[in-house]
Amino acid sequence: MVWNRHEREQADAVILATGYRPSLGYLRDLGALGPNGVPLHAGGISTTHLGLVYLGLEYQRSFASNTLRGVSADAAAVTAPLAAWVRDALRTIGLTAPRVYAWTSASAA
Repeated sequence: MVWNRHEREQADAVILATGYRPSLGYLRDLGALGPNGVPLHAGGISTTHLGLVYLGLEYQRSFASNTLRGVSADAAAVTAPLAAWVRDALRTIGLTAPRVYAWTSASAA
């Protein structure tokens, strides 16, 4: 792929999303949106609901947040907090995570 400043970058896939508009009205009843219908968040992490993150919002973390080029950095920024919430959620409500067993062809014999 060649960007507009002639920078070259290897890509396995190119996804184009054109002409989209946010449609988050279903979050209104949850209290996740402000009076203007915009998500209440800090850097893409909801300030109203644990475990809810946003990607692709205009000026989420930078001027490029709602572009294909900028969403990657935002995704990286919300991944660690989201993973930590998922990891700790079971313990928070008194459950333990299911055990994961490695399966190999030797264990089948």
